[in-house]
Amino acid sequence: MGAAHRFENPYAEEAVIENRTAPAFVHEVAMRLMYAALSRRRPNPLELVVAFREGDSYPARVPVVVVNLVYWISRVTGVAARFRRANLSASLAQGSRG
Repeated sequence: MGAAHRFENPYAEEAVIENRTAPAFVHEVAMRLMYAALSRRRPNPLELVVAFREGDSYPARVPVVVVNLVYWISRVTGVAARFRRANLSASLAQGSRG
């Protein structure tokens, strides 16, 4: 619990991952933020990293330390808070990390 997880398939054959997320609220927050970040023609990395961190998911080929640094920049500049407020209901935003 609370550990960074990655999924990567280094093989040519397709892989299928079955996942159970608990509490489900974390997954809902992550998906809402990920869809919002990716809905832009050119996703903003400072918004995208919020979706990764809030959902405890990290891109496979980006070192966790880089994700954490960009997330810190997003928080310091206020992008993280604005992005959460714009894309989450008040009840979901309360449970997300600040």
